[in-house]
Amino acid sequence: RAYHSTLVFKNKLWVMAGATLTYQSSGTQTVPLSDVWSSSDGSTWTQVTPTAAWGPRQGQAATVDPTKAKIFLMGGLRWGDRTYLNDVWSTEDGITWTLVMANAQFGGRWLHTALIFQGNMWVVGGMRCGAQQAGSTNGVYEETSGACSEVNQQAGHFYRDVWVATQGGAKWDLSTSTAGWSGRGGHIVAAWDSAGETPP
Repeated sequence: RAYHSTLVFKNKLWVMAGATLTYQSSGTQTVPLSDVWSSSDGSTWTQVTPTAAWGPRQGQAATVDPTKAKIFLMGGLRWGDRTYLNDVWSTEDGITWTLVMANAQFGGRWLHTALIFQGNMWVVGGMRCGAQQAGSTNGVYEETSGACSEVNQQAGHFYRDVWVATQGGAKWDLSTSTAGWSGRGGHIVAAWDSAGETPP
């Protein structure tokens, strides 16, 4: 699969969502996924659920909040109707998912990243197609039709914004719409403590 999420939670590796891609002469066939898998050794994997409540998607972001002992999953691309998502979900076991917020303020996007830093949850960068909303000052771009063509996707907008969550992911505030790095998607973001170690 491609465009999936991988993380460590409760002493297990977890893989969720993404898509299978089949390359044919007529083009690439994309099948988005909504399954969740876990493994305690990286060799033997157990399907936790074949159809998580958040539905098939790819390019979403996911992170673990150790203080709440939950996985959070947010955004991504729903391939069937080319809809960019900005929902936020959480789970304590990978099976039962709770919708935290249906329309987060960071707007629909995919290939973004999420992490916990200084006790807060952050969303960084990502991309989508479409034109900037008239009068927008916060970097949020909106689709005019809710759909996205392959051509537009290739010429899409790459965000360089940073958002921080409060209220357990139920409210998001813009930290900056013009971070020093160039807009991008499919990148990696990490948090290190003062000792140079990844925090738990």
